[in-house]
Amino acid sequence: REELLDLFRQSGAEFDLYNDRIAGIRLERAEVAQITEWVLKGDSKHRLGMLLDQPGGGKTVVMRHVRQRLIDENVSVLAIKADNLSPVRSRDDLREWLKLPLPVEDCVKQLLSEGPVVVLIDQLDALSLALSRDQATLDVMLDTIARLHALEGVRILASCRTFDLHNDPRLSAIEIDQKFELQPLDESQINQVLQTLGVAPVQLLPDHRRLLAVPLHLAIYAGIVGETEPRPIESF
Repeated sequence: REELLDLFRQSGAEFDLYNDRIAGIRLERAEVAQITEWVLKGDSKHRLGMLLDQPGGGKTVVMRHVRQRLIDENVSVLAIKADNLSPVRSRDDLREWLKLPLPVEDCVKQLLSEGPVVVLIDQLDALSLALSRDQATLDVMLDTIARLHALEGVRILASCRTFDLHNDPRLSAIEIDQKFELQPLDESQINQVLQTLGVAPVQLLPDHRRLLAVPLHLAIYAGIVGETEPRPIESF
């Protein structure tokens, strides 16, 4: 059991390396607490959750924070980044990719006797028709989700772009038990970053501030402004 738990922890190493700060600030997202609450206390029959947002909205960062919050609660977590699974063509390929001794669902079964198990699948949209021509990997992941969904005590949380969920026929056919819509950054979070950068929020036009509500946009802006001396006065 301990060896299996250690392999599960290693599966999330990529998440630990993913930058979760903007201008050195870790912005807390309300959805992390909502998802954690669902995992720990939600209806046990609602086993598949989906985190949805536009590109650059911060889904991977939220998945990273959810994983850490669950580990802190002593929940067993297997984390999979779907955007890195291009070599996977079968269940056995997935097992080898994750360095597991058994297929994913069998490893999860081994741990269920001791408590709930959570499987995180980040960027499922990377396997969609819009982003990938090879659908074999999506076949494997959809099969894995179906097998896990049949296990009592399991929670599966996948992240996906809203566009792909609605427009890819195979993704849109997934029966989702719980949806989490990732909201844009609020004004106080944006202002916190701007003030750290030495930029007065009142200098920015309303449309500019709305643009910075997307975490990726804010991170790019922080990178540009943070390398500029003296701090620029906005001219657009």
